[in-house]
Amino acid sequence: HTKDLLNVRDTALEIDAPIPLTTQVLEFMKALKADGKKEDDHGGLIQYWEKLAHVEVRKK
Repeated sequence: HTKDLLNVRDTALEIDAPIPLTTQVLEFMKALKADGKKEDDHGGLIQYWEKLAHVEVRKK
């Protein structure tokens, strides 16, 4: 996913298109990588927010 987001970012820069959410998600992905969870993709994003919020998302 990071590779795809980087391609989007690079293309947006070439055409001067703002992409604030993509840039923000890239920052989330960098944080996952630093936490050793580079391969977690979407599930890792949930874990990222759980860690920040000090909560656990679980199925009812």
